[in-house]
Amino acid sequence: MIGAEKKEGDIEMDSLEMRRKQLDEALKEARDIARRKDLSDEERVDLLSRVDQIETLRNKVSEDEIIQKALVDTGSTDPTSPDHEVVLQSQGRNLSVGAAFVRSEQYAEWRAKGFDSRLTSFEYRTKSEDEYRTKSEPTEIAASALTGYFTPQRVGTIEPLPSPRISTLALIPEIPTGANAVSYFLESTETGGPEPVAEGQEKPNFTLTGALVTEEVEAVAGMAAVTRQTLDDAPFMAGFVDTRLRRALEVEKEYQVLAGDGTSPNLSGFLDRSTSHQVHGADTLIDAIYKAADKCYEDGGYPADAVVLTPANWQPIALGKDDVNRYYGDGPFGKVLGDTIWGLRVVKTRQAALATTLLVGAYAEASFVAVRDGVTIRTSDSHSDYFKKNKIAVLIEQRMALGVPAPLAFCTLSTGSS
Repeated sequence: MIGAEKKEGDIEMDSLEMRRKQLDEALKEARDIARRKDLSDEERVDLLSRVDQIETLRNKVSEDEIIQKALVDTGSTDPTSPDHEVVLQSQGRNLSVGAAFVRSEQYAEWRAKGFDSRLTSFEYRTKSEDEYRTKSEPTEIAASALTGYFTPQRVGTIEPLPSPRISTLALIPEIPTGANAVSYFLESTETGGPEPVAEGQEKPNFTLTGALVTEEVEAVAGMAAVTRQTLDDAPFMAGFVDTRLRRALEVEKEYQVLAGDGTSPNLSGFLDRSTSHQVHGADTLIDAIYKAADKCYEDGGYPADAVVLTPANWQPIALGKDDVNRYYGDGPFGKVLGDTIWGLRVVKTRQAALATTLLVGAYAEASFVAVRDGVTIRTSDSHSDYFKKNKIAVLIEQRMALGVPAPLAFCTLSTGSS
């Protein structure tokens, strides 16, 4: 309001307006670059950077709008008030899994009772993706809102974002499910399709042939032991859940989507399916990756967006030099926004199943991960001799299924010459 005295609670509105302005500026700059006919490699990298920044800002603005609306509903405008903290926790956006776990009602109640052994266990469950969706948020949810890793707020000019480790899971869209199995159409061939039609004439048919397949939702879980005193240390437990348990869970989930053999309770991973295959032959590995990407489009109908390989296979490519000892790529001091090759995102994995095989594919368009629940954390002293040793078992679990509607949009490539 013009002439009105600014209140302390107006800080949130100023911050939101600033982000909106940053978003508009970033969009304008990105459009200006995109309109150019010929883009250099540096300009393409710069454009990719700006798109990532725009997406981050858009998600942050969306989160702030939700929080502001909830604050209005509670009648609170003070960002330091208890109501504000409740809103932030209820949205689940600013808390990692570990932080949300130690702030949960279940943890607080058990801790207040001194972790009484007569209360042998409790369970905490994060929200799944569908629970985050609201009528006021029509856009896609940021991956950070689900994984628990968040970009800090930045003010002033837009700065390049750090490049966190990208896992295979980050390439695959995640969708919620409320069932113990998911069914989808396994694409085979398509006939017909859109074409020009005169007014009043019959529209052409579009037929997609294939088969309906069902994937079972399986549980991926792990357990670690902590002492009762450790469980009582809330800050440490938050870090332990985030850096140890959650990471271990993500590593196993990645293994399952890449190399699960399909024998229950394992998922059927990409390597277990009838994907395309590119023969290495006499090509260099760099050239063979390009051909594998083309094969994804030719056989599966979707353009490849990423290649997954081990660090040992990526290292000779990244360190490749020409006859005058210049790096083919950016070298050690280049502008790092994540590794790429032929426009594909490069994701490094330690999974042994890919030691001699690369996997190129259209991860974003031709696959999905169906998540039955959010991450569940259970604790109990009713395991082995934990009760008399003052130990607590902490179990982390998530139920999921992998769907690949177009398996031919993924291409395996042997690292050997045969």
